Amino acid sequence: MITKINLNKVASYKSQATLETDKPLNLIYGLNGTGKSTLSNYLLKPTDEKFDNCSIEGLDENHDILVYNQTFIQENFFESESLKGIFTLSKENKEAETKISDAQKEIEKLEKDLAKESEQLETVRVSINQKLEGAKNTIWKIKTDYSGGDRVLEFCLEGYKGSKDNLFNHILSIPKPNDKPEKSIDDLKNEIQAISGENAQKYTHVPKIDFSSLNIENEGIFNKQIVGNENSSVSELITKLGNSDWVKTGLKYLPEKPIEENENCPFCQEKTISNELIDEIKNYFDASYEADINTLKGFLENYQQSIQQLPDKSIYESNPKFESFQKDFDIKFNAFNQLIKSNLSKIQAKIKSPSLSKTLQQSTSELDELNNVIKNINASILQHNNNIDQKAKVRNNIKSSFWNLMRWEYNQTIDSYLTDKKASDNKLKSLQTSIKSHLKRIDFKPFIDISTENHIH
Repeated sequence: MITKINLNKVASYKSQATLETDKPLNLIYGLNGTGKSTLSNYLLKPTDEKFDNCSIEGLDENHDILVYNQTFIQENFFESESLKGIFTLSKENKEAETKISDAQKEIEKLEKDLAKESEQLETVRVSINQKLEGAKNTIWKIKTDYSGGDRVLEFCLEGYKGSKDNLFNHILSIPKPNDKPEKSIDDLKNEIQAISGENAQKYTHVPKIDFSSLNIENEGIFNKQIVGNENSSVSELITKLGNSDWVKTGLKYLPEKPIEENENCPFCQEKTISNELIDEIKNYFDASYEADINTLKGFLENYQQSIQQLPDKSIYESNPKFESFQKDFDIKFNAFNQLIKSNLSKIQAKIKSPSLSKTLQQSTSELDELNNVIKNINASILQHNNNIDQKAKVRNNIKSSFWNLMRWEYNQTIDSYLTDKKASDNKLKSLQTSIKSHLKRIDFKPFIDISTENHIH
C-alpha cells in the first residue's frame, strides 16, 4: 500500500510537499530547518489547526500513529530538579509531577512571604509597645507632680499611684472635655484647703450696703436759685456781693437792741450801721429764704449721717473670701464713695451760695454695682459653708475636676498614642489576615492520583 503525506503552508513548507512510500520502515534525514520536526509534529497531532492544509493518504482509520520526538518527550517525561537523570513517564504523571513541583515552589514563596510578614508583624508590635511605654511615662508625670511637694491634691490619685498601667488606663477612659476646664490647679487647691484643717470653719456673711439718703439726690431745691426779699433796699448790694450767706453771718455781730447812733460795721469797722440798715438786712433774709436754707441744712445733716452710717471697709477685708473679689470691690467702693462725697460738697456749696444752681449725681447705679460684688462675696461664703457641711461631696467634685483638667492638659500625648495605635491596629489586622491566608494555602494538600506502575526510573 502506498502512503502519501502532504505538507502545505506550515513552517518551512510554503507550498505543498509530498512524501510518498510503500515501505514499512522509512528513514528521513536532512539539514536543520528542512522540515523534519514539522513532519513528526504533524504525525503526532494531525488535528492541530496549523496543519489544516496538510493530509495523509493510504492509511485507514484503524492505524495508530506513534511518534517519539522532542514534543513527545516534553509532554510525557518529567525530570525532577532535585534528582537529575530520574524521569517519570506518561503525560498524566508528568502533569501531576509538574503540579507537585509548582506547588512546592509556591509553598516556598508563601513561606518566604510568611516569614517577611511575620517579621513586619513583630516590628509593628514592638513599635506600638514602645509608643505605649512612652505615653505611660509621660502620663506618669501626673503622679510625680502631685504626690510630691505640698501634696494638697494627692487624694485625687488614690488607686493610681502604684501602677503606670492603672494611671494610664484611667486617664484614657476619661472623655476629652469640649472646652478647657474653668478651674485651675490653684483653684482646686484653694477649694480643698478651704475645707481642711484649721480652715474647715464657716464664715459670716458680709452686710449689704444701704444708703438712706438716696432720695435727697433727687430734690429739686438744689437747682433752685434761693434769694432774699428783692424789695429790700439792700437786695441789689447783696446780689452784687454774690454771697448772701456772708452777709447773713454778719448779722450776729450786730446789736440785738435798737441803737441811738450809728455803730461800727462788723465788716469794715466804720460807723455805718444804723437801725434802718439793720432792719433792711434782716428784711432781706425773709421767712421763705430761711425755710429754704433750713431745708438745705437738713439735707446736709441727713446726707452726712448716711455717709457716717456706711459699714467700714475693714468688715469686708477681714473676711477670708474677700481676697478673690478685692480688686472689683475696691473699684466699685471707691467709685461710690467719690460720688457721695462729691454730692456732699455740692450740698455744702449750695448752702454757702444759695443762689447758685447745683446738680447732685445719682448714686443708685454705683451702689447697685457695689452691692452686686458683695452679693458675689456672700455667694462664695455660702458655697464655702455648704462645702463644710458636705466635705465628701466636695472632695469628689474636686477629684472629678482634677481629672478633667489632666485629660485636657495631656490630650496631645493621648491623641498621638491613639492615632498611632489605630494605624498599628489596621496594619496588624492586614498582616494577620495575609498570614492566615498564607498558612491556609500552605496547609492545603490537594489529592493527586499518581499510578506507580507508570513510573520509569
